Amino acid sequence: RGRTVKVYDAAKTPEEIAEAARLETIRLEQERVAAEQARKDHVLLATYSSEDDMLKTRDGKLSALEGLVQLTQRRIISMNNRMKQLTEDAADYERGGRPVPDVLTLLIKNIRFQTTVNESFILIKQQEHDEINMLFHKDITRFHELKYD
Repeated sequence: RGRTVKVYDAAKTPEEIAEAARLETIRLEQERVAAEQARKDHVLLATYSSEDDMLKTRDGKLSALEGLVQLTQRRIISMNNRMKQLTEDAADYERGGRPVPDVLTLLIKNIRFQTTVNESFILIKQQEHDEINMLFHKDITRFHELKYD
């Protein structure tokens, strides 16, 4: 008459050990993602009391970006006008058989560079505009899920 005192599982194969480790890694990642989502949800609910608050914040950020873009566009127009004048001056020198002064050449190169920088700035701000819209759309959707579902 034997009595079972303790039952031992069979030794795990290397494949079973690897699978258990993989599953544990997945479980830990899911817990991390869930904790991060809970933190974001808490911040979202603590920051905004209504969808209107979210829309006002979004609109304020978009308005600020649009103001920067408009200012930069005006700056580009101004630089293009200055570039037109400088290239006309350079052409006058060349038509007169005189060399274009180094200062004038340098000014033209500088304005071309600054125009390129400002155009790149506008593209970046337009991407930020799209990102803000996308993020606020996601946040508003999540806000509704948390508040009304």
